[in-house]
Amino acid sequence: MNQRLLPFLAALAASLTTLGATLSDSAVAAPLSPAAIAAGAEDPATIAPAIAAPPAIALPTDAPARVDQAGWAARKQVATLPNGQRIAYVEAGNPDGPPLLWLHGYTHSSRAFTPLLPYVTDHRLIVPDQRGHGASAKPDCCYTISNYAEDALLLLDHLGIEHSAVAGHSLGSFVAQEMAARAPTRIGHILLFGSTAIDPISPGGAQDMYDVVMTLPEDEGEKNAIITSWDDGVPSNPLDPDYDGFYYREVQAMPSAVLKIMLWQLDGVEVARHADAVEADVTIISSTGDTMFGPDHVAALTAAYPDAELVMVDGHHGFVLTQPETLGPQLREALSRR
Repeated sequence: MNQRLLPFLAALAASLTTLGATLSDSAVAAPLSPAAIAAGAEDPATIAPAIAAPPAIALPTDAPARVDQAGWAARKQVATLPNGQRIAYVEAGNPDGPPLLWLHGYTHSSRAFTPLLPYVTDHRLIVPDQRGHGASAKPDCCYTISNYAEDALLLLDHLGIEHSAVAGHSLGSFVAQEMAARAPTRIGHILLFGSTAIDPISPGGAQDMYDVVMTLPEDEGEKNAIITSWDDGVPSNPLDPDYDGFYYREVQAMPSAVLKIMLWQLDGVEVARHADAVEADVTIISSTGDTMFGPDHVAALTAAYPDAELVMVDGHHGFVLTQPETLGPQLREALSRR
């Protein structure tokens, strides 16, 4: 199987250790209307083809309970931004803590970070579905990195947050870089998971995934079989057997045209083109087995941000889902140094 087709599906983690503190219940948001959350709240058992069940995992007896995937969509609030976008988001953690905005990757949603959030509950956690994803609006256009960055900055305005750190995976990491360049006095720290500084749609990057997405039929009913074929039956989140059912439902709700335009508008873009304007601290977290954004992309990032801290972990491009026992403590440590 060509791993370049898997920007969001990763190899199973080799071992699991204690996950850390659970998400704070004190920040549970008011639920959306049933119509607004339908894409994320339906029973994953209705999805076909069936997702292969992950192997049984024996968690340590002192490990926290998993984040409730079935209840995740109901935690979302919706902000209508001044640019007209309707962005769904979850707030969690310590409402009085330092803000930390999380930005997920292509085809994912806010739930992609549920394995990592329990490690940083001392922060005020803002976890949106980026436009076109999850329970957020899915307009016909536009999906440039600048569009996503505008949404994120306006969401911070909506929440009354002047200064924030930003953690982004893949597409979300591109947006984090753009935010730090556009608002250098507001963004003090960016954490770039599975990222690049150069054109992401390139041989050795996401070109293979781009080619597959461009074959998605306009018949939405046929899309699920193609999307689920990418993972070859391997669960993307071995920690939580409920995750994939909800994840695939969310992907299925994304129109084929939107999936395509998202990649069209990334094609040819030098992600770190505004690096000179970034004043934030930069932490680069990459994985040794990332076949989408591998060594050349990591080298480009460290060249663009020569003062950045570089952390290498085992795993593939989707390591934010499969490596919380490794990433969680490293993330907490990186944040504590700022």
